[in-house]
Amino acid sequence: MAESEKEKRVATWEEKVKAVANICCRDTVEALKALITAWRNRTFFTENLRVEPVSRVILYADPRSMIDLAIKSVLNEMNIDITEISANEHMEPSKFREVVLLTWASCDHVMDLLKNRAFDGKFLIVVLSPPLENPLTINEFVLRVHEPGPSERGEALRVLLDGVKYDIDLRKIIEMTEGLYATDLINLVKMAVSYAFGNNRDVVKTEDFIFCLERIIFPPAPKVVESVVPDDMLDQMYMMAISEYGQEFEKLIRKINIGQPLDRKLEILLAKCSFILLDDRERRIIRLMRAKKAVERIRSMVGGGGGADRKVNAP
Repeated sequence: MAESEKEKRVATWEEKVKAVANICCRDTVEALKALITAWRNRTFFTENLRVEPVSRVILYADPRSMIDLAIKSVLNEMNIDITEISANEHMEPSKFREVVLLTWASCDHVMDLLKNRAFDGKFLIVVLSPPLENPLTINEFVLRVHEPGPSERGEALRVLLDGVKYDIDLRKIIEMTEGLYATDLINLVKMAVSYAFGNNRDVVKTEDFIFCLERIIFPPAPKVVESVVPDDMLDQMYMMAISEYGQEFEKLIRKINIGQPLDRKLEILLAKCSFILLDDRERRIIRLMRAKKAVERIRSMVGGGGGADRKVNAP
């Protein structure tokens, strides 16, 4: 019996974290593996296929995605020597290994690096949070790290809860965690388990997750800060939002203005439309009304009619 239990041992916390990073970034990592495999066979590509393989990959990612951990994990599985350089760190090119991973560097620093020839003969992976403002050349390939979908979130939660006694509605928790990244899911499980234990329970329940989601994972919206975005750009952003989200965007503004709590759906919308926090209450209403009129005017010009939630392309 003891041997059987050993064979079915629960993964360590570090192993769980690494597994969750890989699960939540699976699509991006698989694409990256294909690109690296092609690059390692570049002689065949150039001589037989007359195609130059990709050698520089720019990854746009939220830091909560844990894409850097997922990349290092998969490169280790591929037995690839890697040189990791942190933000704005400088290193002699002679010390670079086969693959160079540059994590969370500034956009200006990345542009300077891409202009020189220090990475010739190497496969370069750059992980960025804000997108590059300057256009890339044909030598760079861009991948965006998206938030994990329902199946990835469910798989990640099951991995994290392995070895834990729980009685939860997993489907409900998967729905409630829409918009969360790997780091968020890890913290959620840590908090839910701790909350149950702190209340003298050895079984984690759905209510523990709901408590953490409502009170810990999603803190109150930050205070309005002074806008550094030009007025005309903010107007365009309001137009895009009212065009895409319709009445839900209007509901979000009105609830924010009167300080009402947001449901899960509106919390996700706020994350996508956080620019409204750059305005005060009166200014939000003014921009909203202006955006609605502009969108209606565009609809009438293109012969559209219909409901308020119909999507149009704002200029």
